[in-house]
Amino acid sequence: MSRRSESLAPSLFPFLAVLLCTMGALVLMLLLLVVGAQSSAKEVAEKIEDEFEWEQEKLTLVKSSLVKRYEETKYDIESKRLHLQNIEQHIQQLTEELEELEKTAIAVEKSRDEKIESQKKERDQLREALEKQLADAKKKIESKTKDPKGDKPIFAIIPYEGANGTHRRPIYLECNAKGLVVQPEGVVLSPADLAPPYGPGNPLDSVLRTIRAEYPSTSGSLTSNPYPLIVVRPSGIKNYMMARAAMSGWDDQFGYELISEEMELTFPAGAPNLEKKIVSAVEVARERQAALVMAMPQHYNASQLDSYGGAGGGWDESSEDITGVFDSAPTGSGKEGSLGSSSRSCHPRC
Repeated sequence: MSRRSESLAPSLFPFLAVLLCTMGALVLMLLLLVVGAQSSAKEVAEKIEDEFEWEQEKLTLVKSSLVKRYEETKYDIESKRLHLQNIEQHIQQLTEELEELEKTAIAVEKSRDEKIESQKKERDQLREALEKQLADAKKKIESKTKDPKGDKPIFAIIPYEGANGTHRRPIYLECNAKGLVVQPEGVVLSPADLAPPYGPGNPLDSVLRTIRAEYPSTSGSLTSNPYPLIVVRPSGIKNYMMARAAMSGWDDQFGYELISEEMELTFPAGAPNLEKKIVSAVEVARERQAALVMAMPQHYNASQLDSYGGAGGGWDESSEDITGVFDSAPTGSGKEGSLGSSSRSCHPRC
């Protein structure tokens, strides 16, 4: 009976052998899959890295090309501005020659006796005025000598030479409640003169070009020409913002200095006959602005049309958005200007 039961018991060895073989095959397949996946991932990463480097090189080339074009365009604009300045200077010279010829013709028509009498009266008046000024100056000196405590410090705008020894002459513009005053000539540009349309034809831009023509660069460099230095009083902040809008084509070629309302300033003497040239340039620019406004009435409001249609200029403060001009302006005064007086001197940032 026991022998019969032993012969009927199943054998487990073939089943275990098959199971082990199957597991071994599965492990081998998993290893092959893992190795293949790692190889594919590495190839994809290398491909992405190559594409990234290629795109980066393209961006570098595009950037260098744009920077080069920007510099070329900037230089071209400055050259054209100088060309326009030379044309206006030539027109101004021809106008002055014409005025001189007209004066000569008028002077020839006058009689010799009337001319001599007029010159005599002028000499007498000039002598009396000089004698009065001399007497007033003597009295003022005597009063200051006796009581010097009441003297009020007078500050002067002193051009600042750069760190490399470069020097650029400032064009002094004072912003106060009246408008923008060109110093030391004293020519006043009203808020109407600072109103749109902007561009090379507006009065402020014409004034700057006229002064630049009077003080040409000694080195011949485009970056060594005179630059606008705006002196801003508290009552002239609004006019300063309007002036910045009118100077939008000058990029960063300007400076500004904030001073108190009571501070007295003195400026270096200007060139002879420069005031007359500035007044003439402003009158021509006003006529040009009026013509532009009347030619394009759809771009300007009724206030401007009425003002330019009559006498003088006008501007509605609601027609242009000039907010943010003061905050966005670069502080150029730290580069090119400083304040000083007989009692002390300081840099704008002191």
